[in-house]
Amino acid sequence: TLTNPCVPLMHKTLLLRGVVLPSMLYGKEVGNSTHAELKECSRVVNRALVMVIGRGVSLAAARRVLEIPSLRALVGKKQCRALREFPKKKTVIGSLLRTTPVGKDTWWNATQRGLKRLLKGNSWAEMTPKGANDLIWGIEEALDKSKGFERLKTLDLHPEECSITRLSGTHPEWGLGWGMILRLT
Repeated sequence: TLTNPCVPLMHKTLLLRGVVLPSMLYGKEVGNSTHAELKECSRVVNRALVMVIGRGVSLAAARRVLEIPSLRALVGKKQCRALREFPKKKTVIGSLLRTTPVGKDTWWNATQRGLKRLLKGNSWAEMTPKGANDLIWGIEEALDKSKGFERLKTLDLHPEECSITRLSGTHPEWGLGWGMILRLT
């Protein structure tokens, strides 16, 4: 289970990436992902992340350290990929999307609207799916005001330096949160 202290943190992270996130993302690229729907799914992912790392740790800092993007960023990436790739497919959906969809409630228009909302006005057509993921993740991190994440941003760490054991060893004043993660590993 995710709360078992005998299971290494990396295995729990892989379980989160391989089981929890894909089950929450299932069908999000073709379904109209409203804010309320994403909020419920994000709540489930956040609970799983708290089970993995323990209480008292900033979720944004834990996501950055464990390299787990937010659910909104992953949905934006999937929708951007769908809007770019589906019209090129030689399938029924490809032929449907090559014709101009009419109506505001069609999948094409609803997905474009949702993606525009996630990208804060940037055009999905000029952006790669990875770029959309990074942009949405950056926007959400800019909104995070937790003290733990602020301390993590001031360190200006490179990804290879950003390991939990190194951070907890060099910053013991961060207290209980990193201590919990160390107990799990």
